[in-house]
Amino acid sequence: MAEAYFEPVPRTEGCRFCQGQQLGLSRSPAVEAIYCISLQEQPHRTSAAAAHFHALGLCRDVLFYRAVRGRYANRAIWESHRAVAEHALRNGFCRVLVLEDDVFFIQSPEQLVLRVTAAIDAVPMNWWALYLGHIPIQAFFVRPDILRVRSGCTHAYVANKPLLNWLAATPPMAAEVPVWRWIGRSIDAAMSSLPEMYALFPMVAVQRFLGDYRVDTRIDDRGWPRTLTDVDRWRYLFIFGRGARFAEAMAVLLSPMHWLTLEWSRRHVDKAVGSVVGTAVADRR
Repeated sequence: MAEAYFEPVPRTEGCRFCQGQQLGLSRSPAVEAIYCISLQEQPHRTSAAAAHFHALGLCRDVLFYRAVRGRYANRAIWESHRAVAEHALRNGFCRVLVLEDDVFFIQSPEQLVLRVTAAIDAVPMNWWALYLGHIPIQAFFVRPDILRVRSGCTHAYVANKPLLNWLAATPPMAAEVPVWRWIGRSIDAAMSSLPEMYALFPMVAVQRFLGDYRVDTRIDDRGWPRTLTDVDRWRYLFIFGRGARFAEAMAVLLSPMHWLTLEWSRRHVDKAVGSVVGTAVADRR
């Protein structure tokens, strides 16, 4: 069986970023490293991501994590994010940008550098993550360009040290890890109940359809038809196209209500989060 590994983005002639003629995102103080998760079984997605990184100027700094497809998608995705966090901590990084290979940035490299750097300088000191792209379910403003959020999707986020510690210390799908079942049982469902999760507003990264699905929207992993209330039945309606931006607009519209209810909702879903998160962070200090 193949093993997962890390590899840099292949260099290309004529790329001004590969040649060092222009600096990319991670050259700012905002992030110390950039990772992109991409399956070995889907080289066309890796190639598409690499081309996008060359265009943006991330090519010299992105490190691909070439995971192996797992039998259960939610567990395998969670394991990949955990492996990236472990690698970051082993290398002494405290703040890294984590991407998935279907990510698509909708702003120029120069704008990305300015907005991400400014946002990280402005978030509260105890922040865990800053989403650059997401599906916000609850959100309210802490300043005009930053939202406090409970969100789905993990295709683009900056992970601060507390989140890296939590990811590295938390076994995927562990029974004691609370997840927001309204989102599902995935890594993003677990992250939605973590403290101090923020997002750049408006978002700068979306997901693009690259020709295949990780989840069958009609049949579940047992071969049974999905019900109308099954999250995965509707997942791709919100992920691709304008779904993420629509969710962002709706969350902002309801932000006064979310300002009153977000923390209560998080604690209600995650009554055990204090002990789980506290242990994860303390073990890695």
